[in-house]
Amino acid sequence: MSRFEPNCTIVPNAIFDYWMKRLTCNEFGLLMVIIRWSLGKNSNSVEFYTKQLEKLTGQSKRSVMKNVHSLIVKKLINRTKSKIEVVGDEVHKYELIFENAIEEGEKE
Repeated sequence: MSRFEPNCTIVPNAIFDYWMKRLTCNEFGLLMVIIRWSLGKNSNSVEFYTKQLEKLTGQSKRSVMKNVHSLIVKKLINRTKSKIEVVGDEVHKYELIFENAIEEGEKE
């Protein structure tokens, strides 16, 4: 018999209470992937190559890039070019910006 061991990633309530209804489904899904792989690993940032984000979100490259840009404009994430190089793909570091997310959520 297998034993289920629960694990979780803590997500600030403001993400659900304020931002979920203001983001498209694809933006929200992308944000959840970044949260899962950063906060879920006890970090505020994570490095992904574009193909990883495509696979994890089920979105096309064009959709991933559009939604990353949108989350940056909404000041939910920062993106910087990574020092890691992958042949045929770009690697970026994605950093969560929760100050803005929580402040906006508290205004509501």
